[in-house]
Amino acid sequence: MKLPDAERAVVEKAKVERYLLSPTHAHGRHKQRVFVSAGCTVETLTNALLTLARTSDNAEEEPSPFGRKFVVRGSITGRTGSLAVTTVWMLRSGKTPPYFVTAYPAKR
Repeated sequence: MKLPDAERAVVEKAKVERYLLSPTHAHGRHKQRVFVSAGCTVETLTNALLTLARTSDNAEEEPSPFGRKFVVRGSITGRTGSLAVTTVWMLRSGKTPPYFVTAYPAKR
């Protein structure tokens, strides 16, 4: 299944900059090392997340008290390589567009 309204998906720059690529964020700092090792910058990671959301056909809906939650798995590409990731997107109270929640390296 496609992520609903994927062409309008939103990735907030602050979420990437202050969370996924932050070396000091309590949870993000562990992800930061992996994304940086793949050559991701704020711009390349944001674009890769949006591309994955817009092109993937394997979004899975999961229950959530906050709206419709979708998990999208795939690969993203940084400057130095590709990385298998799991991303989470939310349709707030069932309204579009989908907003990016988190990403983490896929378990192998």
